[in-house]
Amino acid sequence: MNEQAQQVLADMLERALSGVDAAVEFSQAQIPDVVEQLLMWHAVKSGAIGLIGISAMALSVALALLIINAKPGKVISDNGRFGRKEHEPTIFYDRDGDSNGMQAVAMVLILPFAGGFLASWELMTLAQIIIAPKFYLLEYAAGLVK
Repeated sequence: MNEQAQQVLADMLERALSGVDAAVEFSQAQIPDVVEQLLMWHAVKSGAIGLIGISAMALSVALALLIINAKPGKVISDNGRFGRKEHEPTIFYDRDGDSNGMQAVAMVLILPFAGGFLASWELMTLAQIIIAPKFYLLEYAAGLVK
C-alpha cells in the first residue's frame, strides 16, 4: 500500500513538473509577442490622444481668431437708439454695434487650448516608444512595480 501511494505521488509530481515546464516554455514563446502588442497599443493610444490634443488646440486658435477679427454688421440705419447707428446683428455684435458677450467666449477657448496642449504631450510617449522602446519598457515596468 505504501509503495502504491508513493508511486501515485511520484506520478502526480511528474505531471505537475511537466505542466510547469510546458507553461514556462509557452510563456517564453509568447513574451516577445506580448511585448510587441504592448508597445503597439501604447503607441496608438498616445498618438490618438496627441492628435485629439493638437486638433483641440487648432480649433481653439481658429475660433479665437474668428472672435478677435469679428466686426459689427453693416449699418442699416443712422437713427438707432440714442441717435446711434443701427447695425445688422451678427453672432458677435448686437444692433447697436456693441459686443454681445462673445468675447467672453474667447476666454473659454483657453481651456480647450490648455487641454489640447496637455493631450499633445502624449506625443512624447509616442516618440519615446519609437526612438527608445527598451527604455520605455523599463519605465513602464518600473511603474508597475511601484
